[in-house]
Amino acid sequence: MYDLNDGLFNELAQARPLISLYRRDLQRAYVKHMVSSLSSTEGPSEFSVALRSGLADLATKIDQTMNKVRDPKTRAHLRDLRAALGA
Repeated sequence: MYDLNDGLFNELAQARPLISLYRRDLQRAYVKHMVSSLSSTEGPSEFSVALRSGLADLATKIDQTMNKVRDPKTRAHLRDLRAALGA
């Protein structure tokens, strides 16, 4: 999950993150799929542990990036993803 997060959200490592429309769609689909997979997993399992850990990692990366974002569309996208990931 960490490698997927790093690859799909490589813009977060930029000095001034800017995420294109197509990348935003890809990232949104990824988060939606991961969150729905977590909610459909019954009981504790290694899979649910990996999902929770990966989603927490992504939430932390988004939180750490928000103060660098200047583009309004990118900022709104990241806020939306962060809300989908939970507090």
